[in-house]
Amino acid sequence: MTRRKAIQTMGVAGAAVLVPRGVRAREAKAPGADAVSVLYDSTRCIGCERCAVGCAEANGCDEALATGPDPRLTPRTLTVVRAYETSGGRKAFRKVQCMHCVDPACVSACMLGAMQKQPDGSVTWNGDLCVGCRYCEIACPFNVPRFEWDTPTPELTKCELCPERRAAGLPPACVERCHMGALAYGRRDEMLAEARRRIEENPDRYNPEIYGDGEGGGTSVLYLAKAG
Repeated sequence: MTRRKAIQTMGVAGAAVLVPRGVRAREAKAPGADAVSVLYDSTRCIGCERCAVGCAEANGCDEALATGPDPRLTPRTLTVVRAYETSGGRKAFRKVQCMHCVDPACVSACMLGAMQKQPDGSVTWNGDLCVGCRYCEIACPFNVPRFEWDTPTPELTKCELCPERRAAGLPPACVERCHMGALAYGRRDEMLAEARRRIEENPDRYNPEIYGDGEGGGTSVLYLAKAG
């Protein structure tokens, strides 16, 4: 597609937002049969950031590992671990990365198909189709995609669940590096079943809700939180 054609396409799509929508919302999408998932169990996380180190090394970004009390995603930092203080004065942790939504807003917002939902549930970026409009950044409810402003050949970066590793039969790098069992990888239905099993066996340990099961239409990164 030429740049001229791309701009024409963007103009048509921009005009389309002025057309009133029907009163009936579209039906929620269901995860694909082959959808995979990462389960993050915050009750097992100690905030060591080994997952972030593994991610950085696997993506050639180890020189830009975000640290500090409030680390942020950047074009060279695809996952971070943030610390929070609970009401009881103890620390809790949360891993932040692309959520790989079942019905991703970034894919819907991308008019040229650069943001793509794969059959396995992961959301990836195709640089050959991207014109740098950054609509995906605006559309993402989790504020994940990052645009490289400091290079003449910028890319749009985010976690893609390590497709090369998974193609070789390996889990995502963050999952492999976690030595506390806070991260697990597998089919989405299996990860949901595992999350429910943990909640059922330890009801006093876990919040009964699995974040990502249905929130925002569902996500492929699932969260278990501490009770209370």
